[in-house]
Amino acid sequence: METRTTSNFNEQQRQAIAQRGAPLRIIAGAGTGKTATLTARFVSIVERGDAEIGEVLALTFTHKAAGEMRERIIEQLDRSYTEFWVQTFHSFCRRVLRTEHALRGDPAPRIITGSARSIFFQSAVSGHDFPAYGNRLDDLEQHALRFIDRAKDELMKPQDAVALAETRNDPQLHDLARAYDLYQRALREKSSYYDWGELQTRLIDMLADDEILSRWKTRFRFILVDEYQDINRAQCELIELLAGDGRNLTVVGDVDQSIYAFRGASHSFLSQLPLRIPETETIFLTSNFRSHQSILDAGNALIRLNPDEHDRRPLEAFDGRTGATPTVLEARDEQEESDAIARQIARLHLIDGVPAGNIAVLLRSVQVAATPIEQALASYGLRTTYSGDAGTGGEAASDVLTVLRLIDEATDADIARVLTSQGIDPVQLLSAEIEPGEAAAGLVERLGTFDPEIARIANSTLARIKALEPVTLPEQVYQAAVICGHLPPGEVISRDDYRYIQSLRVLLERSKEVAEAGGSRVDLISELTSGSLGNVPDDLDESAIQIMTVHAAKGLEFQHVFVANLAYGRFPLRRRLDRGLDLNQPESLHATSIDEIADDAERKRRFLEEERRLGYVALTRAIDHLYLSYARSYAGSASSHSVFVADIGQSGADLLDPVKLSTVEEGVWNAAELARQQLEQIESALEHPYLSGDAIGDLLLAQWTLGELPGASTWRSRTEPFPHDGSESLRLSYSGLQTYETCPRRYYYGNVLRLPDDSTSAYALRGNILHNAIQWINLQRRDRQFPEWADLLGHLDSIWPAGGFDSPAQERQIRHHCEQLLRRYHAYEQQQEREILGVELSLDARLGGHTVTGRIDCVSRAPDGTVEIIDFKSGKNLPTRRQQKLQLGIYQLAFTQRNPDEFPRAVICLLGNKEDTGGTFADGFDAGKQIRSLDFNQETLDEVTGEVLEVAGRILRNEFPTVSNPNTCLGCAYRNVCEGAREDV
Repeated sequence: METRTTSNFNEQQRQAIAQRGAPLRIIAGAGTGKTATLTARFVSIVERGDAEIGEVLALTFTHKAAGEMRERIIEQLDRSYTEFWVQTFHSFCRRVLRTEHALRGDPAPRIITGSARSIFFQSAVSGHDFPAYGNRLDDLEQHALRFIDRAKDELMKPQDAVALAETRNDPQLHDLARAYDLYQRALREKSSYYDWGELQTRLIDMLADDEILSRWKTRFRFILVDEYQDINRAQCELIELLAGDGRNLTVVGDVDQSIYAFRGASHSFLSQLPLRIPETETIFLTSNFRSHQSILDAGNALIRLNPDEHDRRPLEAFDGRTGATPTVLEARDEQEESDAIARQIARLHLIDGVPAGNIAVLLRSVQVAATPIEQALASYGLRTTYSGDAGTGGEAASDVLTVLRLIDEATDADIARVLTSQGIDPVQLLSAEIEPGEAAAGLVERLGTFDPEIARIANSTLARIKALEPVTLPEQVYQAAVICGHLPPGEVISRDDYRYIQSLRVLLERSKEVAEAGGSRVDLISELTSGSLGNVPDDLDESAIQIMTVHAAKGLEFQHVFVANLAYGRFPLRRRLDRGLDLNQPESLHATSIDEIADDAERKRRFLEEERRLGYVALTRAIDHLYLSYARSYAGSASSHSVFVADIGQSGADLLDPVKLSTVEEGVWNAAELARQQLEQIESALEHPYLSGDAIGDLLLAQWTLGELPGASTWRSRTEPFPHDGSESLRLSYSGLQTYETCPRRYYYGNVLRLPDDSTSAYALRGNILHNAIQWINLQRRDRQFPEWADLLGHLDSIWPAGGFDSPAQERQIRHHCEQLLRRYHAYEQQQEREILGVELSLDARLGGHTVTGRIDCVSRAPDGTVEIIDFKSGKNLPTRRQQKLQLGIYQLAFTQRNPDEFPRAVICLLGNKEDTGGTFADGFDAGKQIRSLDFNQETLDEVTGEVLEVAGRILRNEFPTVSNPNTCLGCAYRNVCEGAREDV
């Protein structure tokens, strides 16, 4: 039966969407619409009634991919749901573990990453000798943490690693295995501590319990897995445990796009699925919706030289269209190659009008090859953005790093960067002859000789920064953005501003992790300097030319793609092969002797196959035109063109279009002419009292390129309004709606910019503790059990926070308060005969094209058969009547959209009683006073819908005025960055 979810798909896709009754493997080549197909299969399962939405599990690898799939499903189903499982592997494991831990009264998993994990590792191995590494403890840490990650991916326990080291008589492996054992012992002592790999291995261990495994296998009637070529052994084991006989398992992937062996991925799990799960059916998707046939022919010619592990089918343009043959450019050296790329990009962008964000330069390594290309593009005034390798984290990370360094030691370049970000004229700073390594006092002194006001600002800024020394690390990070002029944000912000704030949010979260693990400012500086934070966030800057690694480009597409540095040793890489442990080849962990490790020729072949798959991914990112380039010399050393170029050329003389440099120059503005015009624009801007932000940006970029102003920050244009253009579909929540009504500006900071809210108080902790305890009681009731009071006290002990209270006396007071409220509710609930239908159910209601999300504390069925939606409040005062109607009305709408035959009763349960005063509490739970029910009809639900849509309309119109109210401002987490905050609070 064809449904609205399949009508726009081709025959191959429709077959994949409709298939049932057997394990399904979908081999989906590049650009063949695999995500759309997998999403439509999910929707089809629900629409046809094969399963409820909460019985379908979809797994993928990134939060971005999971979010996109979730949005597509919501849009196609166009209704609400109470359980929804579209997750990354790690978030799925964390969610299941959290649920199981709540049932057992254990604390939820706490993930340690980055500097926090580094500090934890150092503590675990402290005092132990590692003969193979000696004093090279940094090398030990780097190698051991990577070894631990790979070992967990391969389901190798510490004792297995120790035994393998002894069997292979490998001193280095013995040290790594010993470090793994010490690290893992320390991790298990901290029962709530997990690294990412531990989430998977501990869940697999938990599923060895037949009762637990049965519970989760029964829950998921269909399992859909995206990017199956990228799974590792642990993920394969987890999927096969949950899938059982696999009849309702669907996997989507492409061996030819398997490029993550260095992370432990193995495409063998995709290619061998029919052997692991008999009766697996395979459907091929070969119609490419992205590229024209000339580009696909080049990609097909390259990848066909890899082994055919699944009856490879070449890609075909869905409409049969052809286009320009991919261009190949040979240059004399790296500079000539970079200049040629920049000239062509300048022609595309400045003459042909191709948006900058639609042009990408793909490299095997950004760190190795990006600088000359970036400098060549800068000579045309073209902005660039990086993705991949160990990125700097963007402008926010640069601001934070600069300010953190200035706290301890100020230099000319650092203080100059802060001053330009504050709006000081960069021309005046340049006239002071900045010296990159000189102490900032020298710059301030020179500034004072010709502009005392700038010198005063510089001294004041240094004093503000030095004053940060005693404050907490997260506060130092936050204040770095304030000092550099990014907070408070203005009434209208650009996309660059928004991206900056999202990066800052990630940096703040990381700084908290470092601080909680006992780390210092030095640790965070080290992490930022090494680039181990990566690029945050992962959104593309659409106003800049994209320079990225091929790994970062996977899943993306661009009109024009330049694959540069296609020379042997650069792409493909030339990698030294050690006879021994190779963490880039997961199977090497299973070799019990050196003889079982593949010989050099075999390992080189495997490595070249991975590089060829990477090349195939690079070629298939292009929509309209593909450019391939290489030089005969890099860094003064002769090179030869990539074997990939030869491979494609040997498949057909007409697959590539080789051109000489002079051909590329024809019809293109030359660099000198473009530079002259750019200079005229800058000089014209400088003649006016108000300097154009764009012109200054170009000037600073040119100065940075010439090394005159190291690390200078470009000024940002504030002409592009953001976030909303009035047409978006919003995701709202009741709490967000309530925040907007209290103060739209607070909503703007918290829900639009997503600045972190650090205002959590001890009394907010009390509410969280009480909700957790009530949730645990209801989970027990759902499983036909009721906990004894002693068990509830034990659970309270397990979830009690280690800090966050103002004093020991306050903590004792709150503990007494929690126990009294829970004792009273426990005695009341013990007498009830309700049936618990669901606990902590997520929901999504579709209202006028928007999605309203939330979480229902409990859904139960009363003895008379009435279904009740219950929301627990930790206080003793009811919300206003309007607030009750809005919150419970949203819940009611969501529930009835999903269950049209049910019209539940909406209930608020107060855990507090108005008779509670000080340390005295009412004797019993007074249902008449502490439970309130609301009766809804269609009229009141329409009113709720109208109120939600009215607020949504104001948000889409970017209406975020400030409400300057003493009571509102006093408790607001954003009062220090809000231009409208009351100063008298």
